[in-house]
Amino acid sequence: MVESSNFMVPTAHRPYTAVETMAGVGFKPMNTLEEQGIWSAVIRVEAGQTLPARHHTALCECLVVLGSGRYESGQSFASGDYLREENGVYEPLHAKDELVFFVTHHGVCRYVGTDESTQFVAEVESIQKMLEASPEQ
Repeated sequence: MVESSNFMVPTAHRPYTAVETMAGVGFKPMNTLEEQGIWSAVIRVEAGQTLPARHHTALCECLVVLGSGRYESGQSFASGDYLREENGVYEPLHAKDELVFFVTHHGVCRYVGTDESTQFVAEVESIQKMLEASPEQ
């Protein structure tokens, strides 16, 4: 039998890291598994703001923790809903009110503008940099 210990991340005082190229969007990094290319974070989108289109290289699972919003095509979601985006391209998400997601991502997520320019790349390395910059708990 393999013994393991509980893994807990105290987050009350960990700030959201703003993404300069995405107005009203912040990441609160949680964890990375470098060997597997998996990262997790809490993503906050301010009311009225948009999470840009996403190009995923693998599975992304999101739990809506707070708020409500909709995909650009109109499909709505709210607190408690589960969103699954696999390898591919996904449309922007619009925050009706403050929107908070818990995200576990296997691989790279490239956020793109309407002109297809890269606005931010979320991957193990960029999330790890956010973790290193976060205040110690």
